[in-house]
Amino acid sequence: MNNLLKNSLIIGLGISAMSAAYAETTVPAITIPTGWYAGGGLGFGKSSCTDCQSYTGNSSNVNKLILNLVGGYRFNTYIAGEVSLNWLPSIKNVTPQNTTTYGVNATEFAIRGILPLGNQFSAFGKLGAAIVGIGGGLALPTDRGTMGMYYAGGIAYDFSRHLRGTASINYIQADTFGSHFDSLYGLGGVEYVF
Repeated sequence: MNNLLKNSLIIGLGISAMSAAYAETTVPAITIPTGWYAGGGLGFGKSSCTDCQSYTGNSSNVNKLILNLVGGYRFNTYIAGEVSLNWLPSIKNVTPQNTTTYGVNATEFAIRGILPLGNQFSAFGKLGAAIVGIGGGLALPTDRGTMGMYYAGGIAYDFSRHLRGTASINYIQADTFGSHFDSLYGLGGVEYVF
């Protein structure tokens, strides 16, 4: 993975981790409702897999479209819990006889730490687990699912009390029985707060 993207992700997660400690004293809170939210987004990224359940190789198209659905609950100004479903770039199994493409998707369970920055902007980081599914198409991750770690960092802008725009860098890494899968992708999205 590109070192610049890794460092950006680490910085984003660090900012969000510090939010609970410093937000009360350094940044006035933005009036954002707590409660349920749902949304979706689009982005681009890359998936790669080394010996994943006998699927090997890299995505041939680095700039591959990502689809995202997200839902969560914001407990207070600084902490939220969420679940998201992502359709990730495909991976290819290349052999001398043929090339087969497999769809990849992931269900992520994460805690979102939020640092209000003022003027309706906030920074956030996510840390959680991902279930990665590798199969023949777009399906829930039940076909050859493997568990991994999920990290993200980004910014958000609250257009109103109920509408929020987000931009983030996301990374999934899963290692199981000698296999290694990872996916790095950027997302832009919209969330509706109920």
